[in-house]
Amino acid sequence: MVIVDGRRAITGGRNIADNYFFWWKDMDLYLEGPAVKTLDFEFTSNWKEFSGNTLDIEPFLIPDIAKSGFPVGIADSKPWKGNYTIVDMLCGAISMAKQSVLITTQYIALPEKLSIALKQAALRGVNVCILTNSHETGLEVAFSLCHYISLNYYRDLLSAGVRIYEYQSPKGAKQKPYYHAKQFIVDGLWASIGSFNLSTRSAYLESEIQINIPDASFARARQDAFLQELALNSREIYFDDYAKDENRFGPLMKAAKLIELLY
Repeated sequence: MVIVDGRRAITGGRNIADNYFFWWKDMDLYLEGPAVKTLDFEFTSNWKEFSGNTLDIEPFLIPDIAKSGFPVGIADSKPWKGNYTIVDMLCGAISMAKQSVLITTQYIALPEKLSIALKQAALRGVNVCILTNSHETGLEVAFSLCHYISLNYYRDLLSAGVRIYEYQSPKGAKQKPYYHAKQFIVDGLWASIGSFNLSTRSAYLESEIQINIPDASFARARQDAFLQELALNSREIYFDDYAKDENRFGPLMKAAKLIELLY
């Protein structure tokens, strides 16, 4: 998060390093208005908890009502306090989906609760699509270890009817992009963007934050961008593709499964 004067904020999946700004694929939201109060509170409370000190800054006076825009909801999680708000929220949103659930995630290491929600949605006819990194783009991080972690979950998801797409490196790219954006779009009506991956770490180990936008115009715009990404820069994975990868990377998949909680 970047919070300026308690009035403006940027939050999402991006960390501060050159690759996040110049060749990786990531996503942030720029916020103004009352939502910044909540982000400011999250920052200051985390600061106090982890440093033991309060921030020596004057409180900012922010209007309670935004002049324009639309309302957003902010969900945070602190697993060490028993706060699993985000995973519960996402499972609830997925369970209510009637037409589509579109997800982008750095990698897949599904906790059981999310796995069940996604597979049940697909089995009842919802178009569940997950966009994640390919072996090629995954080479940006730990020699594609996260891709081997993801492959361990492909079989169950594909069997339930979940559609999996892998991000491809654009032809002629000087540096391989890595897909790091985290977003969830349900029925083209609701979108959630933040730091949460489809992973056990995000669900039960790490503090994460998601911005929820219950605005159809915004959600449809994100949906259109997602579908364009699938058409231009992604490849759908079928059972035959998975079987080839399983044969090629089987030992690495087994090793990755043992250490996936580290990533």
